Amino acid sequence: MRIVLINHCHPDTPHVCATRFREFSGALARRGHQVVLLTAPLGNVTGLPEPSDIPELLAAHDFAAPFELSTPPMAPGMLSYLRNENTPRFIRQGIVLWYYIVRGGVFTDWRNGARRYLPALASSFEPEIIWSNFGNTDCWNIAALLSTEAECPWVADIKDFWSSFIAAPLRPRLARRYGGAKAFTALSGTHAADARAWFSNNIEIIYSGFRPGMVRTGSDEIPDGKMIFNLTGAVYGREHLQILKAAIEAWLSNLSADAAANIEFIYCGNDAGDVKEVFGGLARFCKTNINGFVPLEKLQEIQRRSFANLYIASARTFHHKVFELFAAGRSIICYPRDNAETEGLAGQLGADFHSCRSSEEIVSALQKSFDQFPLPPPLPGGITAFTWDAQAEKLENILLDAVASDTGNS
Repeated sequence: MRIVLINHCHPDTPHVCATRFREFSGALARRGHQVVLLTAPLGNVTGLPEPSDIPELLAAHDFAAPFELSTPPMAPGMLSYLRNENTPRFIRQGIVLWYYIVRGGVFTDWRNGARRYLPALASSFEPEIIWSNFGNTDCWNIAALLSTEAECPWVADIKDFWSSFIAAPLRPRLARRYGGAKAFTALSGTHAADARAWFSNNIEIIYSGFRPGMVRTGSDEIPDGKMIFNLTGAVYGREHLQILKAAIEAWLSNLSADAAANIEFIYCGNDAGDVKEVFGGLARFCKTNINGFVPLEKLQEIQRRSFANLYIASARTFHHKVFELFAAGRSIICYPRDNAETEGLAGQLGADFHSCRSSEEIVSALQKSFDQFPLPPPLPGGITAFTWDAQAEKLENILLDAVASDTGNS
């Protein structure tokens, strides 16, 4: 198939927003499909191709890898006030309301920039199917425009909760704009359940996966004389982070001085500032190492060598990083308790998963994980079903069905 994927975040963006479509674009290309990944540019780059350059660039491209097409935005207009934190809140709210009601999104500057490229993309690439990410509604708006231009179907992907990112009065009105989508996919069953109130009852789950090389093997090195544990990812404010920190201190305070001296706490993620402030006092108990964004290869090394991998759970999302943590094959500790879908997956796979409701449960999980190290728990059974490639096979079938359904109705 000739497939266009649409995501706002450029694939090189050092943030989770880029991961899903970057990895699936590569996985679909490995399955023999020709893939164009259309995104916004990374920062204020210059020298991007013009629409007139697209036919020649596509003709010269080796589709063993995706063709990455960054389309620069047009002038933002009033959106510049929306994106300025100094703009009074009531003005920003008014701008959001106006843009959603009148224009259907708050990234219309990027949509208008992308629109310039769609005729060339449609005529020279002749896409058979489009898969577009929410994200934000302008990814879907671009998909609908390209669908019309190329006379091909599009499939809507739901990576973020509609109920969290769209204000309640706008949800049904905006949802009606996307009735032309041939099918819907979602990041998780939790996302699908949230979306059914406004979209199709038939929403297929395509999990964001992990790379096969992330699966722990018996050859993984254990750090000599050092015990490490880590916290990964977003912390969603400081309330839960403070409880987690207090529990870690309570656990460390019960260890001998020699044992605590060999322990290192590591944080990796975009909330390093909050973690550094809240966890500042932890250095009295053990060594601390607070990092921002860490390349995936380094992160997976840390996770496989840790006696426990921790994360903060949020009711506002499904944490697709759990599959990477399952693959690491070490103890997983989350606080507060994660949702039923995640707990069910952990049970299904046989992961050593501690979904904690209290500080006391965190302390108990840390002690259990510490005591059993370096002997790892068994690797979760069936974990390879959640690699990017395995999930891409499911996605491929959904896209093929959408193409066949559209052909049958034409």
